Amino acid sequence: MADTRTITIVIDRALDDELGELARATGRDRQSLANEALTAWLEDQEDIRDARAILAGRHPTVSLDEVRKTPGLAR
Repeated sequence: MADTRTITIVIDRALDDELGELARATGRDRQSLANEALTAWLEDQEDIRDARAILAGRHPTVSLDEVRKTPGLAR
């Protein structure tokens, strides 16, 4: 079993209702749906931080023209 922890959050009634409806519709439990949603959100936040760092010039970039010249990449 994975190393887990329990947290408590307060959510709006409408969000709770949607979560319950999705759980019933998919046959999954609310906990796994909430865990999946939080994981996706955290990954999105990491992508946003990376994109901001690239845009701020702290990482090298490659132009679209350079990418198009790369063998094996579709146009």
